[in-house]
Amino acid sequence: MRDGGHRGLQGFLLGLMFAAKETFAISVMAWLGAAPSATRTRVWVLAATAALAEIWSTALMLVGPEEIPGILAAEAEITGAYAEIHGKVEAFLR
Repeated sequence: MRDGGHRGLQGFLLGLMFAAKETFAISVMAWLGAAPSATRTRVWVLAATAALAEIWSTALMLVGPEEIPGILAAEAEITGAYAEIHGKVEAFLR
């Protein structure tokens, strides 16, 4: 396969990945009937890929801070998270 075709396929797959991420985030929000927590304004996630970090940062905006350690323990692809809670950044690391 020529190099140009390979980039085209990668670009196509990247587009699908971001479309899936948006669908996932919207589905989670609709399923939970949730909006971002009033206690947090920002969440940063350390994950195996940028796409996973984006997905999980969106999802973690929807749960309470007390739930984050349990999610980190259950999800191997997440290595840590930082959440701004009431104006202070709190680290949640493995």
